[in-house]
Amino acid sequence: MLTLRTKHLVHSVLTREELEKEDDTPFVPIKFDDLLVIERISRAKFSVYLAKSTTNHKFYAMKIFPFEGDELNQFYLNEIRFADLQHPNIVVSSKHQDELPTSNNMKISVLVTPFVPHNEFLMQL
Repeated sequence: MLTLRTKHLVHSVLTREELEKEDDTPFVPIKFDDLLVIERISRAKFSVYLAKSTTNHKFYAMKIFPFEGDELNQFYLNEIRFADLQHPNIVVSSKHQDELPTSNNMKISVLVTPFVPHNEFLMQL
């Protein structure tokens, strides 16, 4: 189940300034395939964003891995090793891209999975 704040965000397009009000980290616009980034949903070691497809209108989790110098992040390389793994208790990766330049000339890698809210995932176990 989406939070009330997320439900509100899903139905509106927020500006960079509006997103920064909610978060102390500057928003980096990310354009990947047909996905529209809605909000940051995790501030762990690697940021995870809620994104919505403009084609199929489904929600996705987009995990961002900054490059380590000019090299792919080792944590990203580890996660994509399991991208093709099929198991009922694992959220399968939809797609990934090794190198994606951002508007501020930062190089990142992107891993996209279907968005599964915490409560829905636990109900399926």
